[in-house]
Amino acid sequence: MLFRRALSIIQLAGLFSYGHAISSIGVTTTACKTVAGVALPTPTGSVCGGSGSSYALTGSGTLFNYSAGSPQVASLAACSAQCLAAATCSGIYFIQGTYCNLKYGPRAFLNGAGNPQFSFYDASCFPVCNGSGSSYALTGSGTLINYSAGSPQVASLAACSAQCLAAATCSGIYFIQGTYCNLKYGPRAFLSGAGNPRFAYYDAHCFKCVASIPTPTPSVCRTVDGVISPTPKTAICGGSGSSYALTGSGTLINYSAGSPQVASLAACSAQCLAAATCSGIYFIQGTYCNLKYGPRAFLSGAGNPRFAYYDAHCFKCVASIPTPTPSVCRTVDGVISPTPKTAICGGSGSSYALTGSGTLINYSAGSPQVASLAACSAQCLATATCSGIYFIQGTYCNLKYGPRAFLNGAGNPQFSFYDASCFPVCNGSGSSYALTGSGTLINYSAGSPQVASLAACSAQCLATATCSGIYFIQGTYCNLKYGPRAFLSGAGNPRFAYYDAHCFKCVASIPTPTPSVCRTVDGVISPTPKTAICGGSGSSYALTGSGTLINYSAGSPQAASLAACSAQCLAAATCSGIYFIQGQYCNLKYGLRAFLSGAGNPPFQFYDASCLKCPAPSVGTTSTTSTSITSSPTVTSTSVTTTGACGIVSGVASPTPAGAICGAKGSSYALAGSGTVINYGVGSPYVASIAACGAQCLATSCCTSIYFIKDQYCNLKYGPKAFGVNTGNPQFDFYEASCFTCGPLSCSTSTTAYNMELTTTFTPPARCTGRVFTEMAYSGNQIWKNAIIPVPSSTVTSCFPTQFANSVIASAVSSTTLPPFAKLVCPNKWESTYWNSTYLICCPPNFGPYLPHEDNVDRPGLGAVCTFAMAANVLMDISSYDSTAFVTAVGTSAPSTGVLILANAFDGTALDPRPT
Repeated sequence: MLFRRALSIIQLAGLFSYGHAISSIGVTTTACKTVAGVALPTPTGSVCGGSGSSYALTGSGTLFNYSAGSPQVASLAACSAQCLAAATCSGIYFIQGTYCNLKYGPRAFLNGAGNPQFSFYDASCFPVCNGSGSSYALTGSGTLINYSAGSPQVASLAACSAQCLAAATCSGIYFIQGTYCNLKYGPRAFLSGAGNPRFAYYDAHCFKCVASIPTPTPSVCRTVDGVISPTPKTAICGGSGSSYALTGSGTLINYSAGSPQVASLAACSAQCLAAATCSGIYFIQGTYCNLKYGPRAFLSGAGNPRFAYYDAHCFKCVASIPTPTPSVCRTVDGVISPTPKTAICGGSGSSYALTGSGTLINYSAGSPQVASLAACSAQCLATATCSGIYFIQGTYCNLKYGPRAFLNGAGNPQFSFYDASCFPVCNGSGSSYALTGSGTLINYSAGSPQVASLAACSAQCLATATCSGIYFIQGTYCNLKYGPRAFLSGAGNPRFAYYDAHCFKCVASIPTPTPSVCRTVDGVISPTPKTAICGGSGSSYALTGSGTLINYSAGSPQAASLAACSAQCLAAATCSGIYFIQGQYCNLKYGLRAFLSGAGNPPFQFYDASCLKCPAPSVGTTSTTSTSITSSPTVTSTSVTTTGACGIVSGVASPTPAGAICGAKGSSYALAGSGTVINYGVGSPYVASIAACGAQCLATSCCTSIYFIKDQYCNLKYGPKAFGVNTGNPQFDFYEASCFTCGPLSCSTSTTAYNMELTTTFTPPARCTGRVFTEMAYSGNQIWKNAIIPVPSSTVTSCFPTQFANSVIASAVSSTTLPPFAKLVCPNKWESTYWNSTYLICCPPNFGPYLPHEDNVDRPGLGAVCTFAMAANVLMDISSYDSTAFVTAVGTSAPSTGVLILANAFDGTALDPRPT
């Protein structure tokens, strides 16, 4: 068929980095990381670290068992390496120092089963990145496509990996630079050290987190060994641990060794399903089948022995079995769970100087207080006025008083910080002391119903909005307190039983008033915006459309304090966030957030720009027009709000739109996604007045702003605003497109903004039909026929009808994939390729379409590109553009192997259907 012509010279699936097809490939590589040899995030569909055992399954079995004394059992990394080196290894069962069992075939793992329980990992949990070897035959694995010498895919690892990411089913590549780029599908079939030549092998996970490649979830529920598959999202099915005491929970019946219920998980689960009030089971095969009622009271990782725990709705394909949520909080390692809403419990950072805050006492290595978090927190609770701790196990337990003075992500070393409220005092014995902000709400004494029982006193506290704790002596006292805890253990006569309010009901459910007035503290607003990251600890990663405005380092006043750095960001028009380390760094960023929490050495404190300035109060208006201007890769939304009737005065809207820049002086700067549509100079009618220039902007598809100097310049721009106020020489008058209209703009996210009908035959100028081609640095030096966007900052549209040019610009500028043309007539002398009687694809003369989505029933021409195989040694003229728009005209001839010329393709419904 015509659709596959010319592909013997070069394969095209990876060439769409320009023009109408730009949006089909804009793949962003998300950096995965490996911890102990395991890919993070774990590949979707893989089991990585499940606790359980294997069961008999046809086609599955053991390759080899390594036991104590073998180097393979020394670590997970050693065991996984052995699996990767063994052909057909599909997973491992591992217990450090004891077992490393290699398996082949489909997974036969039963979560929570077995004694002992193994840690199970699918082979896909261990990415092979730059392995040296070859492939072997494996059922379900095979080759998608092989690219060889001369193909652009073999030029670099980046080109080959991009091709893999663009292929939906690519699971890995075999690569030799300049020679081979082989794309594979299915399970890994890589044999390390084998083959001649040996290939560099990479799993697809090495280039993009496999977690983002969707794996279909079974839609039909089924039962395997008594457990349904898929398991309910909110259930615990096979957790390893034990139970704890919880009001409303308890044991229905315990079956032990010898009972038929302990013979298998299926038998135990059947017993649970037969008991009306069974809410879960604790199971050890052959030993225990314990049926439970009431809310779940399971503590993961606890107990000896540990049980496999299953909620009741793990056993029956019914999603309607409710599991009550416990209202009682619990304590793990001295810390309450869930943690109080306003507390910091385990933040990583250091302290800073703050009036009223300070150190009570520092315990160091050798002190019993540094042995564990529980020991350190107990010391805090026993120390009057302790308001928080800074802790490093085995090294530091520093007790603090006064208001919190914690800076997240700061310091070297970094401490784990806990507010005192993270550690509940439940039934402490002692008395209160005077503390600013704390006091008595009410005291109930002998004869009051509140002193009759702890339940009555606690209920009164929960019913009182500001109650933070109680002091209780049964029959005598029930004293309700407000404010921070002021309890001194072991003090007083008589001694009271003290309880934090959190002991009776999770503090998370006790509302904490949120300040309604926004204020700025140390450069950061309070309260912080809900959707913003304000003080996250981590680092940045590469993201298209994001970048650095300026970096300030040690010695700069901007790095001296967070307030100074935030002020610098607010003074920079396009600052979208800052990365900060006090005294060292204040890095201003633009564009989309590219922050990776927990990453980097050193980690920075990250703040979105919205953390730094209180939002302006809303002002009512009499009429509002909203226009959305969306550009790629950042999204710029301009709300055009007018008061009263909008009119045009000397070409400019009056009143000017709220939030728009209309007439500021300055210059442009480089910003991904922004660029020049066209520049008009001296002699052009558009430089005569701001009205003429603005009108031309409105008449030009996707023009988002202008830079203007009367009688000299009228420069039309596309994309997000890239304007620096009071910068440049000369300085231009800058106007956003919304300054010139009271109505909608020409470029928006709505595809209806574009004219998708071409009903007349366009005749290209004669100069567009010769052997004149374009080579562009930013598109990998591919050769194009009449490139519409030769560099990101410029367009050349005269060889195309306006509708064609606008569709290409929309794809490049707004990442908008436009629909097919509703009515389409190919330009004069162009190739008209009919897919059927009504669906038409247009290519320049002698070009034919390549269809990467040929199987798309609704639109086979989606992302199409036109190709022409230029024969060897044919003379041609090439306009070569570098990344800055510098162009060089080159007279040359096609290489001895020939060369493939590319061109934009356009598809749609033919105005004149072809008879069938």
